[in-house]
Amino acid sequence: MQKKSLICLVVCLVAVCSMMFMSCAAMPEEPTEKPPTPPTPPKEEKTRTYVVAGSSIGGTSNLRASAVSGILLKYVGVDSTVITLASTLTPLGLHEGICDIGQSGSFSNWDAYRGEGPLKLEEPAPELRALFQDSQSACQLLVPVDSDINCYSDLAGKRFAIDKAGSNNEFHFKVIMGAIGILDKITITNLGQADAAASVIAGKVEGYSVSGMPPHPTWTEVDLLHHIRIVTMTQEELDAVRKAAPGWVRVVVSDAYHTGKTTILLGTSGECTTTTALPENVAYGLTKGFMENPDFVRQYYAYLADVIPLNREYVETATEGVPFHVGAIRYYKELGWTVPESRIPPEWSS
Repeated sequence: MQKKSLICLVVCLVAVCSMMFMSCAAMPEEPTEKPPTPPTPPKEEKTRTYVVAGSSIGGTSNLRASAVSGILLKYVGVDSTVITLASTLTPLGLHEGICDIGQSGSFSNWDAYRGEGPLKLEEPAPELRALFQDSQSACQLLVPVDSDINCYSDLAGKRFAIDKAGSNNEFHFKVIMGAIGILDKITITNLGQADAAASVIAGKVEGYSVSGMPPHPTWTEVDLLHHIRIVTMTQEELDAVRKAAPGWVRVVVSDAYHTGKTTILLGTSGECTTTTALPENVAYGLTKGFMENPDFVRQYYAYLADVIPLNREYVETATEGVPFHVGAIRYYKELGWTVPESRIPPEWSS
């Protein structure tokens, strides 16, 4: 009986082993080499974020810079960020790569480009390029409405605040007061917009000098509760400044703040400026976006919509200045405008 059971056990073991062998034989052999790993798709490059420079917060060049940033996003499809940089330092910022686009005065750009004049850099900046005019930057003296300052010469012996050191306004103020002959008779304090407003209200200074075109947001708020006015220039003062600084433009301001009068001022052209490094399509799109969308730019700064129609005269008659960017020239040519030979850069190819 035991012998019979042993035989049955052996038969079962043989059967099981046979089934396991057949099962293993039916399985496909693993390949000796692994299939190649598919290549990892390259990572997409991040979209470039452009840096736009504007002056002190609360001033008009900062509003202009914000408008440029808005145009770049809406009409060019590129990202940007706005930084604060004194207007007269914008050419330096562009030259050293701190910013890609900036708001600067035509005088600052021209001196930096040539390496000559009071606003020159340590070395010429031949790569500077203009895009369009976005301001007639008028120098304004803002005083309380009951102030005894009625013309620029009345500042002699006064304590007066001006914009921050290195600003376009500091340059404007010193040129004007120097030409009139009273610069050394004024006690000058450099202050930002908010600090200056507080100082004027408190009576610590007689008034404040800003450059740009009204309304300035900071001073519009001041005017709501503490009425201010803009001091007008006399014809004698206008003639003295224009003789000392040819190229300044006469600017007429109507009904600013609580004066209800027409004010005569002097100023310079404010330019949206860049360098040859800005891609042509971005320069073209930015220029086109600014020129063709007054309602959009008005949301940032009301005066911008008013300066757009002044650009044809600026482009066609301002023969002394940094060359225009090739992207801007392409747009102006499409409009049928004539760009002076002196402002066509060497990289332009018609």
